[in-house]
This record gives sequence, structure tokens and C-alpha cells, in this order.
Amino acid sequence: MASDEGSRSPRPAPPPPARSVASPLQALDLNLLVAFEALYVERHVTRAARRLGLSQPAMSGVLARLRAMLDDPLFVKTPSGLKATPRADALAGPVSQSLAALHMAMRAPVFVAAESRARLVVGGADAVLSVVMPWVAARVLAEAPGVQLEVLPLDPGRAVAALDAHEVDLALSVLPSLPMHIAGRLLFAFERVVVMRPGHPMAGLGWQLEDLARWPHAVVRFAGSARSDIDEVLEKNQLSRHVALLAASFLGVVPLVEASDAVAVLPRPFAAALARAGRVSWAPLPDALAGPRYPMRMLWCASRDADPALGWLRGLVLEGVSATVNP
Repeated sequence: MASDEGSRSPRPAPPPPARSVASPLQALDLNLLVAFEALYVERHVTRAARRLGLSQPAMSGVLARLRAMLDDPLFVKTPSGLKATPRADALAGPVSQSLAALHMAMRAPVFVAAESRARLVVGGADAVLSVVMPWVAARVLAEAPGVQLEVLPLDPGRAVAALDAHEVDLALSVLPSLPMHIAGRLLFAFERVVVMRPGHPMAGLGWQLEDLARWPHAVVRFAGSARSDIDEVLEKNQLSRHVALLAASFLGVVPLVEASDAVAVLPRPFAAALARAGRVSWAPLPDALAGPRYPMRMLWCASRDADPALGWLRGLVLEGVSATVNP
């Protein structure tokens, strides 16, 4: 059988690859726009160079790049200086506006409290919020009446998660360590105290471990078990307590203590504020439970260090702590 190879027509050669035509924007250099504006304003290469701190040859080189990129002479020499072409006139307004907008965007943001309409959310255990935030709220209303301040109760263990999820802008929490992306500022260190109603049989007396075991307890439980280091210390001393009342917040515990002979272990700044209002009495914990002082911190996302509204709020919280916790 005869082959048909010779009868086949040759394959057409593939077309040459299409040449990519570069857009002027692809080669855009911000310095070229700055130079264009200087040339348009000065209408003189030497004066434009002086305006930008360049040499005259360097400025001439920039003009040559502009002409090549835009395929237009842009500026034509005349006895009175450079005359802009129609293309240059058309570009002048947009270039000037763009540079001005970019300059404004690059400036550090400014927070004017009296004019702001920001919404700021602070979360934390209500024991600290109830002491510090009323003072802060009064300042916000006085200095920034258009700002919306939201105060949310927050399980201290969820502080970092709430910041990461943008549920809060600022968290007040006791945490032993912080991840790298969370910034923090120590507000105060506190110890725990035992709290009771003012007319309690133990009011004004020193407390021993046996006393803690004798009276029913009202306990704050954010999540999980109500058991704590108090139970462990009591058990090591062959004692135990009866957790009679549970609440989901520190504020929820207070009415239970006021209305009964139950006692509660609360942060001292919170107990001191309640005592000043005549709602409770408090006493130091027995030595075996005194333990370390707990660091109350103000936390925020490190990426927002330069946020002016958040910086203003952090300053108010610091002032509020000085006025209410460490007067």
C-alpha cells in the first residue's frame, strides 16, 4: 500500500506570540508623578529640579522617562519657559488630586474626641468593669458625646479569643501570659478577700481556715467546675466547704451574699468598692490562702497600637484605674 505522507499538505507555522503592550500604569513610578507636578507648576526644568532636590540632568532624565512612558512631549520649550501640551493639561488635575489624597492617607490619623462617632467595646470580668468603667464612661460622655462605648461582661479566659474575633477592642483580664500578637499593660495587682454581709457574725473578725469551712459559700462560675484552689487548700487541711450558691458573674454573687450568711471570695478592689457603698464587709483570707497577687491587665491587638481612638480609650482606662483602684 502506498504511503500518503507525500500527499499531506505541510502544517502551517504557529503564529508568533502576541507582543504585550505595556500599559503606562505598569511602569508607573510615584516619583514620576511628583516630578510631573513639579514641572507643571514651575514650567522650568532647573527650578523643578531645585524644588525636588535633584540635579538638572537628573530632572531632564525624569522628563525623558515621562515622555517615553506617555508617548507625548508633555512640555515644549518656549522663550518664556516650558509650555504644557494638551495631554499634560489633562493629566495635571488628576495627578495633583491623587498625590494630595495619597499624602492625606499616609499622614498619621488624628482622633478628635469631641467630633468622633467611633464605637468602642470594652470587655472584662464585671468585678473590674463595675469599679473602673463608670469613671471612664463619665469621661467619655463629657469629652466625646458622639462616641458609643459598649461594656461587655467577658469570661477572663476568653479575653484573647474575643480580641481575635473583634468582639471587643479592649479587654481587662487576669492572664498569666500573653501571645505575641496581643499587647498588654498592667493596670494593678490585687489579692482576694473574703466578703460577707455587714451584719454577718464574722464581720470585723479575723478569718481562719476553719471559719471558711463553717460558712456556706457563694461562688462565681464562668464555665466548668466551681472547684478552685480554695477547695484544694481546705482538703489538705482535712476541711471542706459547702458551695451553696452559684452565679455566672461577680455582680450576681453580691445580692446572694447581702441576703444571707453565705460568704464569697472576691477581688479586693471590687470588695473595697462594695464596702464603701455599705453593701458588704470584707476581711483578708487566712494566710494559707493569701497566695500571690493577681495581675489585672489591659489587653488589645498589637496590630492596633497606632489606632488613635483606641489609644485615647486606653489612656482613659489608665486614668480611671488611678482614680478608683489606686486613689
